[in-house]
Amino acid sequence: MLRVTIDNSRGVVVLRCSGRIGAGEGPWTLLSNVISLKDKRVVVLDLMNVSRTDARGLGVLVFLSQWATGAGVTRTDPLEAGGGTDRPDGVALPV
Repeated sequence: MLRVTIDNSRGVVVLRCSGRIGAGEGPWTLLSNVISLKDKRVVVLDLMNVSRTDARGLGVLVFLSQWATGAGVTRTDPLEAGGGTDRPDGVALPV
């Protein structure tokens, strides 16, 4: 089962995912959460606590990447964009 928590701060939306992105509703939970944020310019998927994924989950991640490109979202590595992090989980957010 996939759990998604949404943190919207500093103009950045972070979707913190935990559990599995696999058969069942997990991939669709992720997909619907990201698509619902289509008006946001910066959306970060925090997959640090995802224990595993299957082919369906990978397919959804690939689809979301292509969707973001088509929507004109600038793609960057969060570590490069933010220049470091002060968060205990190591996730860097753009500044």
